[in-house]
Amino acid sequence: MLALWALGSLAAGVVVGAVSWQVGPAVRMRWAALALTVAMAPLVVAPSVWFLGLGLLVAGAAISPTLISTMSLIEQAAPRERVTEAMAVLHTGMAAGIAPGAALAGLCIDTWGAHAAYVVPVVSGVIAVAAAWLAPAGDTRSEPVPTEVSAP
Repeated sequence: MLALWALGSLAAGVVVGAVSWQVGPAVRMRWAALALTVAMAPLVVAPSVWFLGLGLLVAGAAISPTLISTMSLIEQAAPRERVTEAMAVLHTGMAAGIAPGAALAGLCIDTWGAHAAYVVPVVSGVIAVAAAWLAPAGDTRSEPVPTEVSAP
């Protein structure tokens, strides 16, 4: 199942990397986070392992676009000399969210069964979507606009 999720992400990552975007990373991140949340929702009631596999493949296709647009947004927003640090902070934040999320999913499984674990990423996704849509959009263009250099 994890391989299907990863395969969806891989395929989407290749497509996203090949597209010349007309909108900025903030807009793409908002829509990708929403797509990931919506794609994970049906897994809560997956009637079979086949449906679960197909659902994970589809949901996986929203992972790469979300991460790529988030990294692009950080690259655009952070000062050039701090980009690596900014990306490291993002990765640390992701790990800080994944660890308690996995623990909470485990508690849900112990208490209500395996399907209940899929509620955790849906609720997390709703929080991520709310944060993405409430945050200032910043520059919504796909490429930074070159600044004019005045003659000395």
